[in-house]
Amino acid sequence: MKGKPIKWPDECVDFLRAWCPFFLDKELAAILSADWDMDIDRRILNAFRLRKGIKTGRTGYFHTAENPGYVPPKGSHLSPATEFKKGMKPHNTAAVGTKVKDADGYWKQKIAEPDKWEYIHRMIWEEAHGKLDRQVPVVFLNQNKDDLRLENLMAITRGDLVTLNHTMKLSTDAEINKTMIITAKLKSAIFGATTHVSGKK
Repeated sequence: MKGKPIKWPDECVDFLRAWCPFFLDKELAAILSADWDMDIDRRILNAFRLRKGIKTGRTGYFHTAENPGYVPPKGSHLSPATEFKKGMKPHNTAAVGTKVKDADGYWKQKIAEPDKWEYIHRMIWEEAHGKLDRQVPVVFLNQNKDDLRLENLMAITRGDLVTLNHTMKLSTDAEINKTMIITAKLKSAIFGATTHVSGKK
C-alpha cells in the first residue's frame, strides 16, 4: 500500500534550485526532512527534482564541463573518416577563459584543458579569502547570481545552512540577508557549545 502523497512546501523548489549543485540528493533530503518535518529519502527527492526540471550538473554520463571524466563504452568508435586524430579538437571546443551559465544560472569559467571548469563566484571568494572546501557553498547575499562582486558573496557551512532554512528565509536585501546569516552562525555556534557541554560527564 502506497503512503500518502507528500505535500511539498512552495519554498522547496527555490531551495533545491539554489543548493542542489552543492549537495547530494541524500543530503538535501535530510535537510528538507528536518526543516519541514517531512519524511523523504533520496529517491523521493530525486523524483520530485526531476519533475520540476531541476538539474544538478552532475549527470555522470556525458563528457561535459560538469563531468569531464566520461569515457565512451567499448565499441563506440567513429569511422576512420570522421574519427578525431591525436591533438585535434572538436569545432565547438570552448577556449580557456570562456564564461558560460549552467542550467541553474551560475556563471562558470573554463580554467584549463582539456575540460576543467570552475564557478566564478567561488573563484572570486577564494582569491580574496583562500582555498575553500568543495562542500562549503558560497552564497549570493542579494540572491542575484549575476552580481559577482566580492561584497555580495559569503561562505556558509552546512550547519549554518540548516539553521538558516529552519528559522529564516533569505530576501533580496543583501544587508538583511547578511544579518540573518550571521545570526544563523551564532545559533549554530551556541547549539554546538550547548551540545558539547551537556555531553560531558
